[in-house]
Amino acid sequence: NVGIYLQGIDGATVTGNDVGNFETATGENDRGIWLATATKNVVIEKNVVHDIVYTGTAGYAGKGVSISTGAAASNIAIQNNMIYNMAGDGDSYTSFGALYDPTGIVVYSAGTAGVNIYYNSIYLYGNTLNFSPLSYSIGIALDDGASASVINNSIQNNCGLLGTTGVGAVGIALETSSAQLTTVNKNNYYCNASSGVNNIGKIAAVDYPTLAGWNTAASDASLSGNPQYISTTNLHVSLAINSIN
Repeated sequence: NVGIYLQGIDGATVTGNDVGNFETATGENDRGIWLATATKNVVIEKNVVHDIVYTGTAGYAGKGVSISTGAAASNIAIQNNMIYNMAGDGDSYTSFGALYDPTGIVVYSAGTAGVNIYYNSIYLYGNTLNFSPLSYSIGIALDDGASASVINNSIQNNCGLLGTTGVGAVGIALETSSAQLTTVNKNNYYCNASSGVNNIGKIAAVDYPTLAGWNTAASDASLSGNPQYISTTNLHVSLAINSIN
């Protein structure tokens, strides 16, 4: 299932939509918003994408926003969206990248570039990973050599393991190399799953559990701290609680 799907579109704005609450039992990778082949010059902003969950046991999971244009000059802006509760039992990241894993925003398909991911708030939660020992939950993923600029996003990932199968939570994952990040800066990666590992980032086969390790590997200058969202369904920051400076 897909909430909003664009293919071959040149010029559009996807804004102000509430997308979510899909059927959960069917074995498939549901997507909230998907920009597919040859789509370009699109702004995705001020949407709330939520509750895209797979409850079966065959290795699938929900995705908030998926970009697979295959175009080097996509000119896609993903900005000021709230994305929460993407979940499922997932499958091997080593074999498939983020394709079958719970993910907030994923950019994939060889040649996809010109994508800007700015000022989004992402919250994954629930212990649902349970199909593959190599599965992750991921805030932002860049697969297949696709590239993007990732700036000023807030990611809280508490989505861990249902039992003992899987790896755990990661803030940002690059399937091939740090060169997939056109620019990266001023993001907040906070992973706090109660089961499995919690990694700031991942580049190819290497996991980075510490902010210092990630910032060095990715030439990033980001932070890691509880963003203090108001609730699991309201990703505004609580002004009553001291947040990240």
